[in-house]
Amino acid sequence: VILLTSAYKFLYSNFDESIGHYRRYSKNELIDKMKNVGFEVSFIKYWNILGMPVLFLAKLTGKVPVSANTLNNKLLNFLLDKWFILFENKMILPIGLDLIAMGEKTV
Repeated sequence: VILLTSAYKFLYSNFDESIGHYRRYSKNELIDKMKNVGFEVSFIKYWNILGMPVLFLAKLTGKVPVSANTLNNKLLNFLLDKWFILFENKMILPIGLDLIAMGEKTV
Protein backbone atom coordinates (compact mmCIF):
# COMPACT_ATOMS: atom_id res chain seq x y z
CA VAL A 1 0.00 0.00 0.00
CA ILE A 2 1.11 3.56 -0.66
CA LEU A 3 -0.43 6.27 1.51
CA LEU A 4 -0.40 10.04 1.17
CA THR A 5 -1.79 11.78 4.22
CA SER A 6 -1.55 15.09 6.05
CA ALA A 7 1.28 15.59 8.55
CA TYR A 8 1.62 17.52 11.82
CA LYS A 9 -1.44 17.40 14.06
CA PHE A 10 -0.73 20.91 15.38
CA LEU A 11 -1.28 22.32 11.86
CA TYR A 12 -4.87 21.11 11.63
CA SER A 13 -6.94 24.15 10.67
CA ASN A 14 -10.04 25.37 8.88
CA PHE A 15 -8.10 24.89 5.64
CA ASP A 16 -8.08 21.13 6.31
CA GLU A 17 -11.81 21.19 7.02
CA SER A 18 -12.48 23.17 3.83
CA ILE A 19 -10.86 20.45 1.69
CA GLY A 20 -12.37 17.51 3.56
CA HIS A 21 -9.56 16.45 5.89
CA TYR A 22 -10.50 15.06 9.31
CA ARG A 23 -7.08 14.73 10.94
CA ARG A 24 -3.30 14.99 10.53
CA TYR A 25 -0.70 12.45 11.65
CA SER A 26 2.76 12.44 13.15
CA LYS A 27 5.27 10.20 11.42
CA ASN A 28 5.40 7.80 14.38
CA GLU A 29 1.61 7.69 14.69
CA LEU A 30 1.24 6.75 11.03
CA ILE A 31 3.88 4.03 11.35
CA ASP A 32 2.12 2.65 14.45
CA LYS A 33 -1.30 2.67 12.78
CA MET A 34 0.06 0.88 9.72
CA LYS A 35 1.76 -1.75 11.89
CA ASN A 36 -1.41 -2.22 13.95
CA VAL A 37 -3.36 -3.24 10.84
CA GLY A 38 -0.65 -5.60 9.60
CA PHE A 39 1.62 -3.52 7.37
CA GLU A 40 5.41 -3.42 7.59
CA VAL A 41 6.46 0.15 6.73
CA SER A 42 9.29 0.02 4.21
CA PHE A 43 9.45 3.74 3.41
CA ILE A 44 8.11 6.98 4.87
CA LYS A 45 8.97 10.59 4.13
CA TYR A 46 7.69 14.12 4.45
CA TRP A 47 6.48 15.72 1.22
CA ASN A 48 5.19 19.10 0.00
CA ILE A 49 7.46 21.57 1.76
CA LEU A 50 6.03 24.37 -0.40
CA GLY A 51 2.65 23.98 1.30
CA MET A 52 4.05 24.63 4.78
CA PRO A 53 3.82 28.46 4.64
CA VAL A 54 0.21 28.25 3.42
CA LEU A 55 -0.78 26.06 6.38
CA PHE A 56 1.10 28.20 8.90
CA LEU A 57 -0.76 31.23 7.56
CA ALA A 58 -4.11 29.42 7.87
CA LYS A 59 -3.29 28.34 11.41
CA LEU A 60 -2.15 31.80 12.52
CA THR A 61 -4.95 33.82 10.91
CA GLY A 62 -7.82 31.35 11.12
CA LYS A 63 -8.56 32.12 7.47
CA VAL A 64 -8.51 29.75 4.52
CA PRO A 65 -5.66 31.17 2.39
CA VAL A 66 -6.69 29.50 -0.87
CA SER A 67 -9.98 28.70 -2.53
CA ALA A 68 -11.11 25.68 -4.53
CA ASN A 69 -10.49 27.78 -7.66
CA THR A 70 -6.87 28.33 -6.60
CA LEU A 71 -6.38 24.61 -6.06
CA ASN A 72 -7.75 23.96 -9.58
CA ASN A 73 -5.55 26.56 -11.27
CA LYS A 74 -3.91 24.92 -14.30
CA LEU A 75 -0.78 27.08 -14.27
CA LEU A 76 -0.24 26.58 -10.53
CA ASN A 77 -0.74 22.82 -10.87
CA PHE A 78 1.65 22.69 -13.85
CA LEU A 79 4.35 24.52 -11.88
CA LEU A 80 3.81 22.36 -8.79
CA ASP A 81 3.99 19.19 -10.90
CA LYS A 82 7.35 20.36 -12.28
CA TRP A 83 8.60 21.17 -8.77
CA PHE A 84 7.63 17.74 -7.46
CA ILE A 85 9.01 15.85 -10.47
CA LEU A 86 12.30 17.73 -10.75
CA PHE A 87 13.09 18.34 -7.08
CA GLU A 88 10.97 17.22 -4.18
CA ASN A 89 10.28 13.65 -5.33
CA LYS A 90 14.06 13.13 -5.42
CA MET A 91 14.75 14.52 -1.93
CA ILE A 92 14.23 13.38 1.61
CA LEU A 93 13.18 16.49 3.51
CA PRO A 94 13.02 16.96 7.29
CA ILE A 95 9.58 18.63 7.07
CA GLY A 96 6.62 18.74 4.73
CA LEU A 97 2.89 19.27 4.70
CA ASP A 98 2.21 15.58 4.00
CA LEU A 99 3.57 12.13 4.65
CA ILE A 100 4.08 9.48 2.01
CA ALA A 101 4.33 5.94 3.37
CA MET A 102 4.79 2.59 1.68
CA GLY A 103 3.99 -0.66 3.42
CA GLU A 104 3.69 -4.33 2.69
CA LYS A 105 1.07 -6.56 4.25
CA THR A 106 2.48 -9.05 6.74
CA VAL A 107 0.75 -12.37 7.24
